[in-house]
Amino acid sequence: SKVLNHKTTSNGRIEVELLWDNGETSWEPLAVMRKDDPVTLAGYARDKKLLEQRGWKWAKRIAKNEKKYLRLLRLMKATKKKPETNKYKFGVELPQTGDTKGAMDLDRKNGDKKWFEAQQLEARTLRKLQVFDLIPQGFDFTGFQYVPLIYAWDVKYDGRRRARLVANGARTKGPPAAEIWSRVVNTDTVRTAIFLEMLNGLKICAADISSAYLMANTKEKMYTRLGPEFGDWAGKTVEVKKALYGLVGSCAQFHRHLCMELDKLGFVPSKTDPDLWMRDAGDHYEYVAKYIDDILLVMRDPLELLEQMKKPSGPYEFKGVGSPEYYLGGDLKITYNGDTIEGLELGAKIYIGRINEKIESLMGWKLKGAMSPMDPNYHPEIDDSDFLIGDEVSKYRMMVGSLNWLVTLGRYDIHFAAGSLARHMMIPRQGHLHAMRRIFGYLQANPNFNITYDVEEPDFSMHKVETYDWFPLYGNVLEEMPYGMPTPKGKPVVTSGFFDSSHSSCLLTRRSTTCYLMFLNGTVIKWYSKRQNCVETSTYGSEVVAGRIAVDAAVELRYNLRMLGAPVKGPTLLFGDNQSMVINTTLPHST
Repeated sequence: SKVLNHKTTSNGRIEVELLWDNGETSWEPLAVMRKDDPVTLAGYARDKKLLEQRGWKWAKRIAKNEKKYLRLLRLMKATKKKPETNKYKFGVELPQTGDTKGAMDLDRKNGDKKWFEAQQLEARTLRKLQVFDLIPQGFDFTGFQYVPLIYAWDVKYDGRRRARLVANGARTKGPPAAEIWSRVVNTDTVRTAIFLEMLNGLKICAADISSAYLMANTKEKMYTRLGPEFGDWAGKTVEVKKALYGLVGSCAQFHRHLCMELDKLGFVPSKTDPDLWMRDAGDHYEYVAKYIDDILLVMRDPLELLEQMKKPSGPYEFKGVGSPEYYLGGDLKITYNGDTIEGLELGAKIYIGRINEKIESLMGWKLKGAMSPMDPNYHPEIDDSDFLIGDEVSKYRMMVGSLNWLVTLGRYDIHFAAGSLARHMMIPRQGHLHAMRRIFGYLQANPNFNITYDVEEPDFSMHKVETYDWFPLYGNVLEEMPYGMPTPKGKPVVTSGFFDSSHSSCLLTRRSTTCYLMFLNGTVIKWYSKRQNCVETSTYGSEVVAGRIAVDAAVELRYNLRMLGAPVKGPTLLFGDNQSMVINTTLPHST
C-alpha cells in the first residue's frame, strides 16, 4: 500500500488515504494503520515534514534514523514478497499442512519416497483400527457434521517421516471447553520420579502406545469422505467412530481413556502433577508418567503392569518397550549390576549430533568449537546489525526451539545464552544468528555434558548453620505440611540449592537475571535462568530478589516430594555468594 494524503476529522482523529495493491483507495484511521505498517507511515511523515506535529511524533524514532529506516523498509519488502516461509523441524523441510502435492514434490526433490510411504502407512493403520464405518443408504444425518480430512506432516527426532490423517476440526463446532482440556507430565516431575527410582532400588521402563488417540471413541458426531489412498474405500462416505486426530475433543478423550485404565489398576493421580500417577506398593510407591502416548513406569516389576494393560488383557498395543535409552529427545545412559540399576545419566548427545548435522546442511555452515556458549562482551539487546529476512527468520526460530528443548533436556549450561537469543526471535538480526552459530559450535565441542544421578546424601558438615530465636518476630511457627500428604515411604531425601543474580545484565532495560540450581541429594533436579520482573538499583537488591525466587523453588520442591510420598530430611540449604544479602536475611537483629 501507499499513503496518498492525510486529514484531521472534526473529532480530532487523524486519517490517512491509502492506495491498495488492487488499485482501490480508502481513508483509514492513523492509529490503526500505525500498528499494521509503521514503516510506510514514517516515510510519509518524513517526506511531508510531519514529524513534529501532533499524532506523528512517534514516527521520529524510525524516520530520523536513516540506517534503521532503510533496514525496516528492506525487511518489510522481503516479508511482503514471500509472506509464508518454509518450515523446518530437526533440519528437515516440512510440507504445508494439507498440501499432499507439496509433500510429493519434496519426495522428488529429495530423491526418495518417505512422505508417500508415510501416507500409505497411515491409511492402512486407520482401516485396521476401524476408525471409520461405511454409511449405508438412508442414513439419518440429523445432528451430524461433515468434517474434511487433511494430512499433517511431521518429522520425529530420529528422522522418521510421519503423515497423520487428521480431521479439520476448525471447520466444525466442537464440544464445550471443559470437555476438551488435557495436559502432559512435567519434565521436572519425570526427573524427580527417576531420582526416586534410583534412590529406592526400583526399575524403569518406557513404552509408546500405538495409535493412541484411536483407542478411544469420539463423542462428536462426524462424517467424511475418504481419499484415493484408501483403496476400495476411496470416495466412500463414512462415519468417524474413533477419536481421530484433529477433532476438537480427541486428545481429551484419549487422556480420559488412559486415566480410566490406570484407575482400574489402583493408581491415583499425584497432587504434585496430575499426569504422574502413583500406587501404594507397601514399602514404597510406584509411578506411571503420562506424556500423551508415551508412558514411563517406575516400579519393581514394570513388565507385569504392561501385561495387564496390553491386549488381550487390556485395550492397548505397545511399541518401544524396555529400559529407556532415549526418552523425550534425551539420552538415558543406565548402568546395571544384574537387575539392579547402578548408575544413571541424563544427556543430549544424540540430539546434539543430529541437530548439528542438520543445521550445517541447512545453513551451509561448518560449526567450529567454542569454549563458552556466548561471548561475555556480547549483548543481543543492543545489536543493531541487519535484520534477517525470508527463510532466515524461520530457520532462526527453529534453532531457538532446538536450544530451548536442549535446556529442558538438561543442558542448563546454555540456559542464559538460549534465553537471551530467544527474546529476539520475532525480529532477529544477523548478529543474533552469528551468536546462535557460536552456541551450536559450543555444543559441537561439548556434547557429553550429562546429569549424573547421585542418590548419596551430601555432606554439609563443613557449613555451619546458625540457629536464631525468631519467636519475637514470627511466634511459634512450624513448617506447614501439605493437606492430603501420603504417608512417607522409602529412603529420605536431602534438598539444597544454589542461587545467584547478574545485576543489570540487560543493558536495554537494566533488569537483572536470576539463576538457580536445585538438588535432591547430589542430583541437580531443577534449573532456572530468567530476567527479573523488576529493576534493582544495586547488586544487593537483585540478590534479594534472586534469593526470594530460590526460596519459592525450595518450597515447591519440598511440597512435590511430600506429595509423591518421599520423606524430606531436614531443612533446605540455600547457598548464595552475596554476604550482605545472606546476613540480612538470616539474622533477626539485622532486619
